[in-house]
This record gives sequence, structure tokens and C-alpha cells, in this order.
Amino acid sequence: MSLMAGFDLVAEISKDALLRLIMKNLTMPKKMGGQLANPPFEVSFPVAAGKAHLIVKKLALDLLSDDRSQSRLLSSSRPQQIFLKHRSR
Repeated sequence: MSLMAGFDLVAEISKDALLRLIMKNLTMPKKMGGQLANPPFEVSFPVAAGKAHLIVKKLALDLLSDDRSQSRLLSSSRPQQIFLKHRSR
């Protein structure tokens, strides 16, 4: 197998550049507010007792070794995190 592993094009992007692209283009689902995920932003979502409201101050992105990424929404009050895991195709 060649250096490009059979692909016609191989591109590499830094984690910071990918995070900027996510913040510029990712829109939260309508039931979570429907706004761009560009901090600071507010997220509301249903929980058993009603609705939870979170003010997101920072997004963090981890690129994992098994072709997955993990996004973290960091809130403003306590250092609580919400993890969103993604797997590439």
C-alpha cells in the first residue's frame, strides 16, 4: 500500500482549525435552541423534571486515536461538561 493508503487526496487539518469550523457552521437542534454553537450561547433541553438550561462558555474538541472525536460544552457556573461523541465514517 502506498503512503496515501489508496486515497486520491489526503488532507490534514489542525484541531484548532476544525474547532473554528464547527463553531462557525454547527447549528444546535431546534429543540435545544437552534442557534449557532459559537460560545457564549444558551442551550435548553428536556429532562425528567422539566427543562434544563445551560449557558455554554467554551467548546472543546478531542480527537481520539480510534477515528472518533469528542466535543465538550463547558458551562459558566460549575465546571460541568456535556460530552458529545462522534465517529468518522
